[in-house]
Amino acid sequence: MSSSRAIAGAATEPRWRPVLQEVVFESSQGVLTGRLHVPCDLPVFAGHFPAMSIVPGVVQLGWVAEIARAHGLAAGPFAGIVSAKFRRILQPGVKLQVRLQPARSGSEVQFEFKAADFVVSCGRLRFGGRC
Repeated sequence: MSSSRAIAGAATEPRWRPVLQEVVFESSQGVLTGRLHVPCDLPVFAGHFPAMSIVPGVVQLGWVAEIARAHGLAAGPFAGIVSAKFRRILQPGVKLQVRLQPARSGSEVQFEFKAADFVVSCGRLRFGGRC
């Protein structure tokens, strides 16, 4: 069973979050896929880096945590980074495909961001433990 819905940016949401589009959640496997667009006006670009704007890894991890929580793939507080690899520089205006899936442990979420056919970042985050 799959469902599709879009999350629109509300005024109360952080401005650093992109809008996730075309979300498909496969409830039988717990896999979430979607597309998102990296806005050109993220406030973080002013300091990271003015001559060549890039999306910091911590912002990408924040996207994973928020998307996972919004779709019930993660519960509890953020407990740590199990693994994270940032393979390509992510710049403003890029369109990404996102894939999130709970790991076998149940307290971790695996993620992958792709631009075209290239993996931009991937890894696993842990939730539910003490900070």
